[in-house]
Amino acid sequence: YIDRTNWTFLNHGAFGGALKVGHWRAESWRRHLETQPLRYFDRDLLPHLAHSNRLMADLINGKRDATTLIQNATVGLNAIIGGYTREYKAD
Repeated sequence: YIDRTNWTFLNHGAFGGALKVGHWRAESWRRHLETQPLRYFDRDLLPHLAHSNRLMADLINGKRDATTLIQNATVGLNAIIGGYTREYKAD
């Protein structure tokens, strides 16, 4: 039983509508993809992902070759926990 008078729900953005600018930008990328899918996957996607990763690494003062983009926090935590359990499993 959770006493809701003593708890405050904090929406961390996992659910709900996206910001307008994010929605518009995502729609722009979808239109770009649909106009020429092969060009998008063959030539456009990787350079844009690499650029985004460099910007993110710089933002957090991280090493560019030691950061990566992931889909969401759950995927990241699963990767960390999975790696930890493989590295330190009891024999």
